[in-house]
Amino acid sequence: MPSFTGNAIEINEALNLAKKELEGYAYESFEKNSIKSLLYFNTKKRPAKFKILLNCHLDVVSGNKAQFIPLEKNGKLYGRGA
Repeated sequence: MPSFTGNAIEINEALNLAKKELEGYAYESFEKNSIKSLLYFNTKKRPAKFKILLNCHLDVVSGNKAQFIPLEKNGKLYGRGA
């Protein structure tokens, strides 16, 4: 998904895809500096302190269309965001 930095429409699409894939988990949404973010947790209530925190971003630097087509080779996935 070409969610280039600064392209709010594509970044929101990526965010909605992440929400769909993580359906059923509790989360909080927030926004800072016009950037929407989600914080998921595997408990019903947000923990006061997390033991493990995984962080990712949904925006990417620009690239050509071919870079957004994933390729599987010898059991490995290659491409943007792989």
